[in-house]
Amino acid sequence: MPYPTILEDVFMHYSNDQEFMVMSQYTRFAIDCKLLDKKISKAEIGHIFVKNADQQTKLMDFNRFKGTFTDYALKKNLTRNDIAKLIEAFGKKLFYNDPFAWVKPAEVYGAHALASSKSEDSLRTSLTEWGFRSLRSPLKAWK
Repeated sequence: MPYPTILEDVFMHYSNDQEFMVMSQYTRFAIDCKLLDKKISKAEIGHIFVKNADQQTKLMDFNRFKGTFTDYALKKNLTRNDIAKLIEAFGKKLFYNDPFAWVKPAEVYGAHALASSKSEDSLRTSLTEWGFRSLRSPLKAWK
């Protein structure tokens, strides 16, 4: 049996390790994952759930859960893969405590996200802990 993906881990976390998710669990997921914004209200999250959930049982399985990404992509003018990556980044932050999960790759290598809140010594420590061999390229953009 293959290992579950991060998306499956996120689904299982919010469904309390069940095969199905109810609306309150889905709403909590969407809020925690920061899918709620100016373009998507809490009511629209409920509408997306109702549209994609099984019409008889009012439950959402993992395949239907992935189907909601299309609705978010249309409302946010993104692709479905962009929404999946956003949720995967959330999962990495949630499960693996990955400090760079919410940061765009350009910001990681430029150290913009860390530089705004940390001193140079703290930045050096953080970067070396995460395996940067050369501190020159990340610190160059910071100075």
